[in-house]
Amino acid sequence: MGRSKVNLDVPLLGPLLGFIAGIFLARAGCGALVGIAAIIAAMIFYEFLLRGSSNPVLGYSRRHLHKIWLLTAFIGAGIIVTDFSRPHDLQDSLPDDAEIAIGHVREISSTTNGDRAIVEINAVADSIGRAVPIPPCQIKLYTKALYAGIDDNIIFPLNPVPVENSSASSLAGYAEYMKRHGILYTCRVDDSEIQVSSHNATWRGRLILMRQDIEAFIENCHLQRPTQEFLITILLGDRAYLRPDVKQLFADAGVSHMLALSGMHVSVIAGILLWMLLPLSFVGRYRLRYVLALPLLWFYALITGMNPSTMRAAVMTTCMIIALLTERRNSAWNSLLLSALIILIADTQAISDVGFQLSFICVASLIFFAGPLNPIDHRNHPMLFRLFSAVLVTITATVASWAIISHYFGIIPTTFIPANLIALPLLPAYIVVALVYFILNLAGFRASLLGSVLDTGYDWLLSALNFIHGDRASVIDFTVPALTVLLWLAAILLAAVWLHAFRRKGVLASALVSAIGALAVIPVYADEMNSPKASIHGGADMPVVQIRTNSAAREFIPEANAVTETVLLGRRYIFTDTKAIAHEVAPGCDYLVITRSCLSSIPELAAAYRPKRLVIHTTVPRRRESLIMKQADSLHIPVHSLRLNGALTAE
Repeated sequence: MGRSKVNLDVPLLGPLLGFIAGIFLARAGCGALVGIAAIIAAMIFYEFLLRGSSNPVLGYSRRHLHKIWLLTAFIGAGIIVTDFSRPHDLQDSLPDDAEIAIGHVREISSTTNGDRAIVEINAVADSIGRAVPIPPCQIKLYTKALYAGIDDNIIFPLNPVPVENSSASSLAGYAEYMKRHGILYTCRVDDSEIQVSSHNATWRGRLILMRQDIEAFIENCHLQRPTQEFLITILLGDRAYLRPDVKQLFADAGVSHMLALSGMHVSVIAGILLWMLLPLSFVGRYRLRYVLALPLLWFYALITGMNPSTMRAAVMTTCMIIALLTERRNSAWNSLLLSALIILIADTQAISDVGFQLSFICVASLIFFAGPLNPIDHRNHPMLFRLFSAVLVTITATVASWAIISHYFGIIPTTFIPANLIALPLLPAYIVVALVYFILNLAGFRASLLGSVLDTGYDWLLSALNFIHGDRASVIDFTVPALTVLLWLAAILLAAVWLHAFRRKGVLASALVSAIGALAVIPVYADEMNSPKASIHGGADMPVVQIRTNSAAREFIPEANAVTETVLLGRRYIFTDTKAIAHEVAPGCDYLVITRSCLSSIPELAAAYRPKRLVIHTTVPRRRESLIMKQADSLHIPVHSLRLNGALTAE
């Protein structure tokens, strides 16, 4: 049956494409002057077109040329915005006597090796406390335990180390990756040297504090702990509460999008807000109902952290409500482009964010394919239409995004259809029950029955996912190259053009060739990208060797207070965590890992174990670490510090 087509040529397509082109041109080296020149050229061309508009025939013939100046102007805007948002080099403005950094905490994450924080430095001070303001710049701070919260102002010793690429790093292109996120330096300090000067210094901090109060309220409700963690994740977007094995279960089943605040979550919240404001419609104030719902919706988006998927959903919902109030037709495709443009203007680095990419591609695929491919007439068979829609939504989103998921996360879930058919229809009802339960608790009613429904519902969800998951039997651990992602997205785009704009055989053939090419290049990179890799990490008290094949990983942890040897992927490791030399251990190893308890000199260790490379664990004191490095250098033995250089990928 015929379906209405999506207009691909909408007003915001050109500006978005131009702005994205400007971002990549700026990353390639173009500066703000190039962007200004592009905007001036666009203005000149626009003036040229205006002069010809007095002639109606000439003006009509030139109407398509207006897209050129608009595209050029946004290319210039993209270059300028990206250039001004480049990370500031700390060393360029650092006084010679600067010893203390003053800044506020933007992000905190905990690892087995301590805490890591992103700190925005806005001033430095000398040894006697004289502070000097500097342009804001971000630095990655490493410490054993950070006794501060997000948005707290802190003071700490400044010893910046440039982020560098290294064959020892477990992440290829690490320096460029950090630069894209605005970080050029790292800094390691003891937790005792960090002082908190003030708490929640900005409006962002107050919002975070408000979210923490809501999280504490949920934790104090009479629900099972796993249920509380799940509700905090899906309602507030704080995935730190969820256990890693649960996150992996959702990812393996192909329903990890349930955990990210997106269109479904925002639409449920918007629906509840409109329902609560329903009495306004009874007194003829239905427009006021929508006007009041919008700021409340954006307040919810702010509290939950304004991640790209939430912001995209909030912008699209806003466009829909504005169209409803102005009695104009709303274009979902144009609304999606507007949300992407706003997100990129606010943060040009978002274009490299996997959440932004997945959110945009999945929603675009639903707009282009889910409706037009449904063969059921919703007027004649509404229930069957909804069933087919649910299946098509899952299939189209997964088909469009599988390459990105495999490239970034190294997995391809094969049971996404039954998992989504079970989970997605029930999630909105589950969220509504949860919100009613919390409102009743806030009013002083315990609502034990609703609490039991929430606990039981989450238990059933986990049981269903575990059954479908089948102990990872349903997951293919595989990483595809970036070329596959580009070719597959090109195939999706060409298929959308064929379906909605040009029903020509050439367009459809190009889509098929691009899709086949995306799959054909996989074997070329398969051995390189999917071969097992071993890496040595710091660990909390003992070093850890991690064997990783894409997303699947296993770990080897040596014994404490002993000398342990093992062979992993053809390489021999010796871990020494004792004062004595273990003469019964055969000499000759690829890696000798030294911990705090090993007090033998490097010449003694070299004679006993004959290592090809030394690895110094993070528990080794700094003074002894410096001595070890000097002794190893005198013996011409390569040495790697897990504290200074990070994880070591075995070669």
